[in-house]
Amino acid sequence: MSDMAVSPFEQKIIIPGGAGLVGQNLVAILKRQGYRQLVVIDKHAANLQVLARMHPDVLTEHADLAEPGTWERHFAGAGAVVMLQAQIGGTDPVPFVRNNLTATTHILTAIARHAVPYTVHVSSSVVCSVADDHYTRTKREQEQQVKASGIAAIILRPTLMFGLFDRKHLGWLSRFMRKVPVFPIPGDGRFMRQPLYAGDFATIIVSCLRSRLAGECHNITGLEKVDYVDIIRQIKRSTGARAAAAPSLWRVPCAAAAVGGVRPRSAVHRRAAGSPGGRRRVRSDRLAGHLPGAAHAVRAGDRRHVQRSRVRRHRPGVLTMSERIAVLGAGPMGLAVAYQLARDGHRPVVFEADDRIGGMTASFDFGGLSIERYYHFHCTSDTDFLAVLDELGLADRMRWTETRMGYWFGGRLQAWGNPLALLRFRGLGLVAKFRYGLHAFLCTRRNDWRPLDNVEAAGWIRRWVGAEAYEVLWRRLFDFKFYDYADNLSAAWIWSRIRRIGRSRYSLMREKLGYLEGGSSTLLDALRADIEAHGGEVRLSCPVQRVLMADGRVQGVQVDGQALAFDKVISTVPLPFVPRLAPDLPEAVLAPFRALRNIAVVCVIAKLRRPVSGNFWVNTNDPDMDIPGIVEYTNLRPLDAHIVYVPFYMPGEHERYGDSDAVFADKVRRYLRRINPQLSDEDIVEVRVNRYRHAQPICEPGFLQRLPPRRLPVEGLWVADTSHYYPEDRGISESIGFGRAMAREVVA
Repeated sequence: MSDMAVSPFEQKIIIPGGAGLVGQNLVAILKRQGYRQLVVIDKHAANLQVLARMHPDVLTEHADLAEPGTWERHFAGAGAVVMLQAQIGGTDPVPFVRNNLTATTHILTAIARHAVPYTVHVSSSVVCSVADDHYTRTKREQEQQVKASGIAAIILRPTLMFGLFDRKHLGWLSRFMRKVPVFPIPGDGRFMRQPLYAGDFATIIVSCLRSRLAGECHNITGLEKVDYVDIIRQIKRSTGARAAAAPSLWRVPCAAAAVGGVRPRSAVHRRAAGSPGGRRRVRSDRLAGHLPGAAHAVRAGDRRHVQRSRVRRHRPGVLTMSERIAVLGAGPMGLAVAYQLARDGHRPVVFEADDRIGGMTASFDFGGLSIERYYHFHCTSDTDFLAVLDELGLADRMRWTETRMGYWFGGRLQAWGNPLALLRFRGLGLVAKFRYGLHAFLCTRRNDWRPLDNVEAAGWIRRWVGAEAYEVLWRRLFDFKFYDYADNLSAAWIWSRIRRIGRSRYSLMREKLGYLEGGSSTLLDALRADIEAHGGEVRLSCPVQRVLMADGRVQGVQVDGQALAFDKVISTVPLPFVPRLAPDLPEAVLAPFRALRNIAVVCVIAKLRRPVSGNFWVNTNDPDMDIPGIVEYTNLRPLDAHIVYVPFYMPGEHERYGDSDAVFADKVRRYLRRINPQLSDEDIVEVRVNRYRHAQPICEPGFLQRLPPRRLPVEGLWVADTSHYYPEDRGISESIGFGRAMAREVVA
């Protein structure tokens, strides 16, 4: 456990010039996504004070980057640098040289000296223009400095930007308009602009930090094409300025006019959603929400992955490029894929074999109580889940509860889940307790999981905790979940489970878990409604029989014997189904899918008149019980009855998977009465049994190399399931985050 690299969210990110328009938006987005070590260096004290008030946990330093100084110390141990420093306006050439060139030289020197592995350099679209002024010349030379330095960097060239903290760009235009009686419009004012929302650009920077694209230059624009004169008119309306806008009779040395006619050769941007086919007429009044004096809320930019861009042709005033895409499976991942596609202006059609959405998160009627077939809970670290709740207006439906754990061992129920409970636990020696606690603690601190991918989990745990703790606390968990595979699992997968639960604690002694009011169906129904509101479809009881392909590309899908045409197909059903869905793929492609194995689950749900205990989760180690534990769901989410989930995990090919529902139900009745002898037969009101054949992948050592790629060698065909966010365990948040990222990747 000695090689502990820093996770993407814990790496230190240095942001020179980060107190301006882009930096203020970037810091907010980085923090929202979980980044914790941010350092902003800027020479503008007032802007730094604003940032410090809004984000007191962000380290700020007031320094002139054009001068060597102690600010360079922050680069030690940094994981990335985002270069935002720039001189934009003015007539004196000296500030342009100092801030755009000299400061860049010092920053590049610090990056090289401290071996910072990645840099995002923010340039400008003016480098591609015909302009010839101090700003343009120094920005071009600045780019050459970055390229010549040899560092791993991506260069982004944004166009005119607007958004919160905008004192330049549109902010300069609005202030100028309020000061003069007549605002001059160069020419006829009909040259096109594609202004870029600063929040969207900041999101692209975050995507670069994650993907680590390097050695490339990208021109970044907004999607909406707006006449320059329309921008001026909208500023006038939004600010209430009285200046008259009039064509100028002479050439005006206006920076905005100088770059007004630039047409970028490539763009990274978001497709519009709204009208049929993903087309939406340009509305220049959308700028109003981001202009000084306008009383509009500013939305946060959607998260997206940045990829190498293509030139996109548009009819005047109209956005196109909508695609018809089939999504197989209406579980959380499939719905997240369709949700992102629909919001990006595409037309997804979701095909689900079941009669309801949700997959393993689907609900059913349990004697008048709507409840999920399989238990789910949420941790405070589930950022993708929490983000989509916020987007759908469901954040106020989230509830957090302090929960407790228990351990059934030696014929007694003992407290579990915190250091004091570990010390008091009967059944382990002091040395074994210390080794177990140390291992659990270090797992929560570890971030680099890749060295564990090829390590066998049971042996890894035994080496850390010792034979005594392994036999008492781990062995039966492995045996009664994985059976014949218990000694052939990846340590990375087990580590991720320990880490997630460990990070759900908000203090040393307390654990906090969450649930959504109404259960997962609250989110699922909202996702479906949003998909359909944006022109997508969800078809239930509609299994896809085959993916149709010809000449090396996808043609569509076959449903109920009928061929349906689609531009692309994204499958989120369990990977073992891929050979059945796409039998036309070469055997070399299908073989890795056939080799995958999955654990099945028989999940028994009991409705009781009284609780079994006061714990949410109870681990079990009892020779008379063939289960790893029970989940008293009502101790997390209050319901009208006491609900207990008892999962029986086993390989799907195991003979016990064929036992009748009655066999499993009878076992659960015995087990619950054994844990709580005060329970009577009358206290167990009702019992239901649900089964899922492909509940969880069996992640063997080296699983990362065995995992088939999500993009198959047929143009337009993508496949993925919960295996693809290995080593993370299956979860709603992980499925949502991965599904949305894959959707963006598919249409990039």
